[in-house]
Amino acid sequence: LKYFDSQKTDKKTITDAKASKGSNCVDWGQVYYRIAKSLGYDVQFVHVKCRVSGTGHIRLRLRHKKHTGGNWINRDPAAVADTTSGNVRSIWCEDGNVIAIDPSWIFTDLYSS
Repeated sequence: LKYFDSQKTDKKTITDAKASKGSNCVDWGQVYYRIAKSLGYDVQFVHVKCRVSGTGHIRLRLRHKKHTGGNWINRDPAAVADTTSGNVRSIWCEDGNVIAIDPSWIFTDLYSS
């Protein structure tokens, strides 16, 4: 299974976005994780294996008492960052197999960014 750990700090991910440079799903997930947590959401990283490509992918599950009615919703920061439609519901590998919720490796540098 191929996947990429975090490659950038949050600041670098955002700076690169302003310069129209891409970032990977882990980098985007970590940025959105911080934003969602600061807004009072419960957040989980979801590691999936994409059915077609076989690659690993990270997306988020979010829950908020008021904004999601206490239910979990799926969001994919990398897909949203890549789209020009502005569709916040864009999700890659939606039919992927879930490998892990909150995989430990994703937290190794989350707080050092």
